Parts: sequence; C-alpha cells; structure tokens
Amino acid sequence: MSHSPDDSPAPIRVCIQQPALPAYRVPVFAELARRPGISVEVLFYEQAKLPNVEAQGFRAEPVPVRRLLRKPREVRWVPAQFDAVDPARADVAVFEHNSGVVSLIPAMRRARRNGVGVVLWGHGYSVRETKWTRRLRNWFGKQADAVLLYNHEARDRLIEEGMDPDRLFVALNSLDQQPIQQARERWLADQDGLARFRAEQGLEGPVVLFVSRLYANNRMDLLLHAAARLKDSHPDLIVAIVGDGAERENLEQLAKRLGIADRVRMPGAVYGEEELAPWFLSSRVFCYPDFIGLSVLHAFGYGLPVVTNREMWAHPPEAQSIVHEENGLLVDLGEPGSLADAIARLVDDEALAQRMGEAGRQMVLERHTMARMVDGHEAAIRCAYQTARERARKH
Repeated sequence: MSHSPDDSPAPIRVCIQQPALPAYRVPVFAELARRPGISVEVLFYEQAKLPNVEAQGFRAEPVPVRRLLRKPREVRWVPAQFDAVDPARADVAVFEHNSGVVSLIPAMRRARRNGVGVVLWGHGYSVRETKWTRRLRNWFGKQADAVLLYNHEARDRLIEEGMDPDRLFVALNSLDQQPIQQARERWLADQDGLARFRAEQGLEGPVVLFVSRLYANNRMDLLLHAAARLKDSHPDLIVAIVGDGAERENLEQLAKRLGIADRVRMPGAVYGEEELAPWFLSSRVFCYPDFIGLSVLHAFGYGLPVVTNREMWAHPPEAQSIVHEENGLLVDLGEPGSLADAIARLVDDEALAQRMGEAGRQMVLERHTMARMVDGHEAAIRCAYQTARERARKH
C-alpha cells in the first residue's frame, strides 16, 4: 500500500558543528543530506583556519567562537553547541571531538536532558597530546552516544582503552574524486596542451611534486635537502612546490643556499582542479616529508605514488592508506638521505612509479569513496538517534 508524503516518518534532524566549512567537506554533507530520512544543518566558525565556502545541498550557518587560550594549546568556547542540542532544532548533534573545546561538556549534558543524541567526530588521537589530554578525550567519547573516527586503527586503539565497540564507527576520510577524475581525463586527452604547460612551467625533467600549504610541520626543508643530494646523479630532476604559506621565503632561501634554486619551481597557491591537474600529470612522484593528510588521496587520484616518512604517529589518519612498496614508499623520519633514495628509485624506474600510482588510484576509487565515508556518518547518526530515544523512553 502506498503512503502519502504526510504518512512518511519525519527525517532525523542532524546539526553538525565544525571548525570550518572547507570546499572538500561540502560533498560529504551534501551526500549525507541526500540520504533518505536525514536532514542536515552545519554550524561552522565565522573565522576559521581554512577558507569557508558556500553550502550546496544543505543548510549552513557561520557562528562565532570564543578563543579562551591560544598557548600552550588552543582552548575554545563554542556557544553554537548549545543551539545544536535544542530539541526544536535537532534530533542528533555532531560535534568536533576535541578536548580543547570546553563548551563540549555542558553541551553534551544539555543534549542528554533534551533527548538529543550526540556524535563526536574526530581523529580519536593527536600527535601532540599528553597522557592527561588523552584521558580527557576518551572521557568525552564515553559520554557521547557514538564516536565517529577516520580509520580502523584509531577504533582498535580506543577499544583497547575501554571504549564500547558498538558505539565506535569509522568513516574513512575521502575526497570527492569526480572533479579530480574529470580534470585528469580532460588533460590526458589534450597531450599538446599538457606539453605546452610543461614547457611554460619549465618542467623539462622528471618532477617531484608537493601540493599543500607551506607550514613548518610539513618539513619541506627535507625535500630540498634530498633534492640537493641528487643534483649530481640526477641533474635534470625538478622539484615543484605548489602552495603558499609562512615557510615560502625560508624555502626559497634554502634552495639558493643548497645550489638548487634553478631546479625548484614555486608557482604559489593554485586553486581549482583544472589548474592543479597539469601539475600532477606532469610529475613522477608526490613527496610530502611529514604530516601528510588528505593530500595523499589527492595524489592517488591522479595516479602518483606517494613518498613520506614511515612513522604513522607523525601523520593525520589519511597516511594509513599508504602501503609501502604497493602504492608508495615510506622512509626514515627526518632523514633526507632516505628520502633521496626513495625519490631516486621512483624517478629511475618509471614502470614502478606507474604501477604504484595506479594501485593508489584504484584504492581511492574503490575504498576511500564519498559514499563509504557517508555510510559511516549515517551509521553513527542513526546509532545516536536510537540511543537517545531509548534513553528517553526509560525516563
């Protein structure tokens, strides 16, 4: 028997509070909003570390944040967290899983009183956390109805530390590969245009590429030192550093001191997939010496092998997608000699680089997909919703 629209159950109203609304998150929230029985609203900081963009396919609102402390770590108060647990507005609130957000404790308590489910979404760990901040983070997680993580390794770790596995969910962090693959195919179909781009940018030799903001913790100095070690054995090697940031001037000066300034290309920040695509497609290797995150999925989308350090604790969770000798090479932390050896190996063996790059591309097309990521979100949200309803019935 068919049902009229009035007979359909009301959707689960989800209010997601995040520290920013960057472009790469818009497809995630839009896909979630397309899921049957779910409506989405996002509250994001007015002043964010990442550029905020317009929402598409869901409601969004910029909100203020009070920064109570900046050092030794940032401590924030987010008034919008209390709006997110208003039962007139939401059935489930999704908060950033960050022990530095001190409004989280009273907001979760209010959610419980209001019958609103709570999902905490985050890494589940931090490379700079102490024993006490870790305990606090885990305590927050135990107060929530569900915890959403970026990889299975973090879930396993939290289970070992006493978290309920039935409330731990994984949404493998993903990029929307559709614009990446479209740009890739268009440029590959225009080999003359790609050749002109290479000539214009001075990419006449094998290229080692880096694309991201230029921050000190990315350790781009290690890449330049590695390139300096290779300047005699690989005199045609080009290092392309695409991006801008506080370290740009330091890197330019270092390249001059190392005698490789003529082999380094620094075009600045490049935005838009059509503009980024020829840089990726002109390169042999993607190298990110330290703290690699979503950039690894970007490089894999273009079929580039990735080189970074093997210490997974030093990276965001996306680095776990790198499988040594399968889709990239993992090297010793902080060792430019080890980095140079890995780069040379892939530059000298084009077939190996292509094989590893294609393995990475297949991984992001099959495993790190937007649909699978949103499956994790939906499962955590529905768990929190049911838990809150059962708790309300008992009281």
